[in-house]
Amino acid sequence: MSNTNDPINSVVDPRWFQSGPLQSKAMGEHRWRFLWQSLIALERSLRLLGQRLHIAFGEPEKVIPNLVHQHRIARVIRSRQPGTQETGQWQWIKGLLPDTLFQQFETLSLFTGGEKTGLARLQELLFGNHAIDNYKQTRNESTYWLWFELL
Repeated sequence: MSNTNDPINSVVDPRWFQSGPLQSKAMGEHRWRFLWQSLIALERSLRLLGQRLHIAFGEPEKVIPNLVHQHRIARVIRSRQPGTQETGQWQWIKGLLPDTLFQQFETLSLFTGGEKTGLARLQELLFGNHAIDNYKQTRNESTYWLWFELL
């Protein structure tokens, strides 16, 4: 458990929204909406515990070292990400901050703050607008399936 003085940060990488080599984006519109709603829910939950979530926008390789120096952070924690880019970023940042303790945990996420939003969206898809009826077609035509499968 963190002390109320320990900063809790989430970094949103602008490269998630740029097209990659195959013209696909790591973060589509629906996935971003789900992530943003999850971050807001987490921030609200943390406030009840006397904490705050700081959301930073920028490249993690630049933002995290700046935050560590600015706030004199002694420990950086993350949920392990299996991607090669994420692993490379993690190693790069560790190399920039040799006096900082880095920890990672094998979890699906560091928090469950998006559950309420996810369940509400699922309720809407199944019983509200019945968008589930077109799930296969929608999934095959866009990145929408990435968001849905996060539920």
